[in-house]
Amino acid sequence: MSNSVHRIKEVFGPAATPDQAETRIHSTTLFSHYCGSGERGTGSRRRWAQKPIYYISKVLLDAETRYNNVEKYAYALITAAQKLRPYFQTYTIGVLTNQPLKKILAKNNHCGRLVAWSVELGEFDIQYKPCTAIKARALADFVVECTLPEEEITPDSEPREAIETWTLFVDGLSNASGCGAGLILSSPGGFLVQYALRFEFQTTNNGAEYITLIAGLNLAKSLMVRNITVHSDSQLVVNQVKGEYEAKEPRMTQYMSKVRNLITEFINFQIQQVPRAQNASADTLSRLATSEFQDLNRTVYVDVIGKPSIEEAEDILPIEMEPCWMDPLTAYLQRGSLPTDKEEVKKIRMRAARYTLIGGILYKKAYAMPYLKCLRPSEAEYVLREIHTGICRQHLGGIALAHKVIRQWYFWPYLHKEVMSYVRKCLKCQTFAPITCQPATELTSISSPLSFVQWGMDILVPFPKVSGGRQFVVVAMDYFTKWVEAKALAVILAAKVWKFFLHSIIYRYRILRTLITDNGKQFDQKFKEFSDQYASQLRKTSVAHP
Repeated sequence: MSNSVHRIKEVFGPAATPDQAETRIHSTTLFSHYCGSGERGTGSRRRWAQKPIYYISKVLLDAETRYNNVEKYAYALITAAQKLRPYFQTYTIGVLTNQPLKKILAKNNHCGRLVAWSVELGEFDIQYKPCTAIKARALADFVVECTLPEEEITPDSEPREAIETWTLFVDGLSNASGCGAGLILSSPGGFLVQYALRFEFQTTNNGAEYITLIAGLNLAKSLMVRNITVHSDSQLVVNQVKGEYEAKEPRMTQYMSKVRNLITEFINFQIQQVPRAQNASADTLSRLATSEFQDLNRTVYVDVIGKPSIEEAEDILPIEMEPCWMDPLTAYLQRGSLPTDKEEVKKIRMRAARYTLIGGILYKKAYAMPYLKCLRPSEAEYVLREIHTGICRQHLGGIALAHKVIRQWYFWPYLHKEVMSYVRKCLKCQTFAPITCQPATELTSISSPLSFVQWGMDILVPFPKVSGGRQFVVVAMDYFTKWVEAKALAVILAAKVWKFFLHSIIYRYRILRTLITDNGKQFDQKFKEFSDQYASQLRKTSVAHP
């Protein structure tokens, strides 16, 4: 271990034992101090005094040394969480570091190890705080020794991402047959989207070019493209967007203002004029209004634009929005606001690691599929109704319907429970469902393999009185031969039932192996003594089926 770690140990004192640590940090917050080389110390603070619990260090493997510095800090945190898991599960962990770990782990565009680490840390209540001045001399030695001079890290640094520039080809057409447009958006990796747009209104060629450009930029924005190069064969549109030409017509001015507002959504934006021959594919798409499909060799998406892009739709504000499970998560991810209850705060922080906000919409992070859109209760009911009984209805069972909802990229808590309840309420599913003849539980056979070794006894309800005042009947039946012995009695006493048992069964046949009766008091004491003496089984059963 490095000299700086020994120096910190001398300043803070020896680490506490597990029992001492449990005593010290009861109802407190644990703090973890990090350095870039992977060494860290964990301690608790009580009454403004820091007490060390553990010192942890790890030597990086050859592959781990190639992590960038921010990933090394994240790896140090995940290593501490794995080694000190009982503390991380029990207490609120305060991570003291000047590195943007919270921002890095909360981003939704990562892949690989950072996503796995973010999900693993999501189960803990972790608070990221900036470092404060603690034992200044020891901390200074610690930082000086562990900081790598060739890779300076600023608080705003993030892992470097490869810059991918997408390409957009646009072309618009207006003639006597109608108005149309075509756009082709392609990525450096070969991903291709072709759109053919049909206009339900008349416009000029320049207006069609602008509408196509606006639609293409909106499509790129929805795909979260950050760097884009636009190719168009319209000299007027290209130079007006670049600022070399001035837009004099009011309508062109509105189109240009709309385009410039969309340009601010991209990090890098370029627009170039290309000859019509190099824009032949987009030009062919724009001619869909005249039904010319001969040059199309891929799947083409066709969309209809009902009005010009500069005519904004009227905003319809919801009058009433029911509170639901999404509100605390959305408030925390947007503004960082939390409730006052400490238990609720801990739950929200742990759950928030599994969700993300994209465009103001809450999504749940999935492991092997795209993000799942979170729905409110009213939206969830509508989705269930459309999938189960809508135009593409299949009247699926509960489990199959739940999986289909997830495959449509929707999510809400207790999905499987609500789907099962919804299917049970469907009248058609109940009417035409197959009748299940299988018993709910496994049947138990009580047949006897031998004669006169297993008997059942019971007392029948009162009958009309006959001679001697007899109105009750005690009955015994053999399970193998179905032989019945019965006797009429005036009163039901334990002695009379025992006398019938001796004379009608034991003396006449044999000592039985099993006697099955109900829970009546007439079958308690004498029959219990008999079963103990002769190793017979006395079984109790329900009154209806002795």
